[in-house]
Amino acid sequence: MAKRKTTEERNKKLAKDGLKLRHYGLKLRMEPTKKQKSVIHQTIGNARFTFNFYLSEKLEVYKLTKETLKYGEFKKAFNGLKDHPYFSWLKKSDKFALECAMEQVDNAFDRFFKKQNDFPKFKSKHRSEQSYSTKETNKNIELNIENQQVKLPKLGWIKV
Repeated sequence: MAKRKTTEERNKKLAKDGLKLRHYGLKLRMEPTKKQKSVIHQTIGNARFTFNFYLSEKLEVYKLTKETLKYGEFKKAFNGLKDHPYFSWLKKSDKFALECAMEQVDNAFDRFFKKQNDFPKFKSKHRSEQSYSTKETNKNIELNIENQQVKLPKLGWIKV
C-alpha cells in the first residue's frame, strides 16, 4: 500500500507550477432540529465506538502477532461488521465520520511514535470532547450563505 503524501510533499511538487495546497476548515454554530440533534448524537457515539474499537483491535493484534493492524484491513472488516444485525445501528451514521475516527487512531499512533504525543487513549463519553469530523466528497457538504444553512451527510440542511 502506497504511503500517503503529506501536504508539505505535495506542495513541493505543486510549487513547480506556482501552486500551493491549503487546507481550510469552518467552525459554525448550528441550530439543528430535534431529529437532527438525535442524528448528531448518534454519529458522535458511533464515531467514539469506532475509534475505541479500532484502537482495541490494533492493540490486540499487536499483542498476539507483534504486527500492526493496517487501516485498509480493518476498514474492510468493519464494513462487513456494519452488515451484521447486532451492529446495524452503525449505518445510521455518516460513513465518513466513522472513517475519520479510524484515521484519528492511525494519526495518534504516528504522533506517538514521533514522540509528539502520549500513547493513544480510549475515548470516553464523559471525559472526551463530544465531536466528530467528516469529509466532503461528491458535494455531500454544501454551504448556502444566503439562507445561512449548511448541508451535512445524514442530516440534510441545518440552520447556522
